[in-house]
Amino acid sequence: MPLLRKIVDIGGGKAVFLPKSWLQYYEETYGQRIEKIAMEVNKQLKLWPVLLKTKKEVRNYGKRERTRKSISAA
Repeated sequence: MPLLRKIVDIGGGKAVFLPKSWLQYYEETYGQRIEKIAMEVNKQLKLWPVLLKTKKEVRNYGKRERTRKSISAA
């Protein structure tokens, strides 16, 4: 059974809010925080989470990367 969601006005656009349980499910399943979703429109609207590709990306996610300036100063 599909989930029904309202379309809401936000500024000059429209938005659909995702269920918190949907995000929690994918975050627990993949051990990653979901920051983006992909969307496909082809007679149907399909959404799915964008996952980081490698374990290294997962480990480094959210950490500040050193800039060239801080590298050259080190």
